Amino acid sequence: MTNAPITFRPARPDDALCLGVLSTQVFLHTYTRHGIRPALAREVLANHSVACYEKLLADPRKTILVAECDAHMIALSLVLQPDSGRHFATAARVATELVLRVQRAPLHQATILNVNVPDVPYEALKGYQATRLGFRHRSERIIAAEDPRGRPVYWVGPAGVGQDAGPGTDFHAVANNYVSVTPLQIDLTRHSMLEDMRAWLQGRAS
Repeated sequence: MTNAPITFRPARPDDALCLGVLSTQVFLHTYTRHGIRPALAREVLANHSVACYEKLLADPRKTILVAECDAHMIALSLVLQPDSGRHFATAARVATELVLRVQRAPLHQATILNVNVPDVPYEALKGYQATRLGFRHRSERIIAAEDPRGRPVYWVGPAGVGQDAGPGTDFHAVANNYVSVTPLQIDLTRHSMLEDMRAWLQGRAS
């Protein structure tokens, strides 16, 4: 990866692939700890697929911004609570710091950073932590309804509380006022299982 500057630009149609994969990955990780249900599957296909982002990017009324350095994407979210102070300036400052850090010390080209910022004043942050993704309890029940045209729609209930939220997870870092930075990858292959899979397919599994 070159020491190219990071720029912000409106997303192009060819960004739909990465946007759709990242959006799907985050949704599935949050809501499908206990498996897939039809309503969840429909939610993914309706709102998080590559085709969905292709449609969004084709809508002139909508704009999606992309942070880019070569083929590098950075995803940011501000963790909000019902009584949150909405400290968006904190997230903006964290984003700037990370962009400058990547410019000084580039990461591998295939890396995607998932960044979670506590909703507190910048001065209350304790620093940054490299984390893994934790897991939530099952989300609240799916609510079935109809849109104004009579078509079925499904509202996903609030995300469950952290189930795997111990030290080292993004949940634990944010709860303790640290910025959580988790390196992600688009390749979802479980490489460590490939040899076992080949043996299984050939009927040699133990």
